[in-house]
Amino acid sequence: MKKHILPLFLLLILADSYAQQVTMGSRLKFGINAGGVWQQADLNSNTGIGWGATMEWAFLENNRSTVFGLSTRTRFLHGNAYGTSITSDNDLSDNPEVNGMLYSNVDYTGNPLFHNNRTTLNEWSQEMMLKFNRLRANTGILLYGFGGLGFTSYKTRMDLLDNQGNMYNYSGIGTGINSPSFVKFELRNERDGNYESFAAANINNKASVALTPTWGYGIGFMMGPMASLAFEHKISLPQTDLFDGIQNGGLRPFRSDIYHYLGLQLSFSLWGRAYINGRSSSNYNVTTTTTNTTTVNPTPNNPTPEIIYSQPSEKTLNYPNCNTTIVYYIRYIDGVNNIRFYQNGILLPKQLYAYDQYRQEFSINVDLQYGDNKFRLIADKNGRQRTENLTLNCSETPISNERYIEICHSGQTISILESLWPAHQAHGDKIGACKVVPTTNPNPTNPSYQIITI
Repeated sequence: MKKHILPLFLLLILADSYAQQVTMGSRLKFGINAGGVWQQADLNSNTGIGWGATMEWAFLENNRSTVFGLSTRTRFLHGNAYGTSITSDNDLSDNPEVNGMLYSNVDYTGNPLFHNNRTTLNEWSQEMMLKFNRLRANTGILLYGFGGLGFTSYKTRMDLLDNQGNMYNYSGIGTGINSPSFVKFELRNERDGNYESFAAANINNKASVALTPTWGYGIGFMMGPMASLAFEHKISLPQTDLFDGIQNGGLRPFRSDIYHYLGLQLSFSLWGRAYINGRSSSNYNVTTTTTNTTTVNPTPNNPTPEIIYSQPSEKTLNYPNCNTTIVYYIRYIDGVNNIRFYQNGILLPKQLYAYDQYRQEFSINVDLQYGDNKFRLIADKNGRQRTENLTLNCSETPISNERYIEICHSGQTISILESLWPAHQAHGDKIGACKVVPTTNPNPTNPSYQIITI
């Protein structure tokens, strides 16, 4: 539990600073990590150093409604795990490394022995990751679990001889203060830490290989649109009881040794733009036009706003269901005051639309007029401006062999499908063409007319 206190404490300090940096970059992410490795085996563990790299492909990740995201990740991990016994062993019949059977100059038979190991491991594994996608999109906090399968190549060494090539004299260990911490202290003072002797399975520098299921979790935060930082705890279960060089029935219920890795993972997105709603921003089907207006010299601290169209995906809606929500993603602005939005040349009040600073998302609900509707979005900050134009159409859905009728709609004569007449009638339209009559007291030479509904 103590190994997890520092990562959680640092996360709480840093998450607030980076919570608004929520837009992940490309689907392909490269990561590097470093941390501590410790074993859960037949010998008591001492923490060693580990490092590794990952390559991740996010095939389900967006900035909107999806609660969970899915990724697959390839991992390489290198590390050293250490262990030592704090009780002496006098039965060495099953340990050829220490009873003279493997090394002629190492025979602890009849003498107390405190086992130890240093296991150097190289793990390759393939993992599936389940992420809390909506939490990342809304707050910038990363929370995910992962599991997978791979293999571990490992070599186990033991520290059996001092730097003069002599066996250690353990006869005085634990005879005074017999506490685990003091016994470890005495053993550290007795040994030279060279780990010169291979375990029997790794004699002549031969590596052992074990199938290795893995699982773990990560918690972290976004550092910007292209990077993230997370603490990960990974548990690996190599299918062997000889990871520490000692065979003693393994750890139930697995009957195998286990090793842990707690590391700091730094991930970067590779060669890609941000993607929205699970699709690359370069793959949208809706046609829009963009106009850039530059009024000051560009500087790194004064970028031009960026606009990415999101929805609706269909540009044509069918009357009378012509209500829709328009969504854009806008970067490098402070808020709604940097936005102007027009419908058919009319500037709409800012109260009608919203800008989510976390998601960098602009949204507005609109009722389309019959026919083409022209929209213009202008994002302007510090004199740098970007404009996005959009056309949506509200039209009828034809029914086979259905006839058209003429009606007076808002003072304008139009033809509609007969099946649409009830909806028009409900908001006051009249059947038939609009009637044009002169105004009162018309000028005989230049009469004026107005359209009235009769």
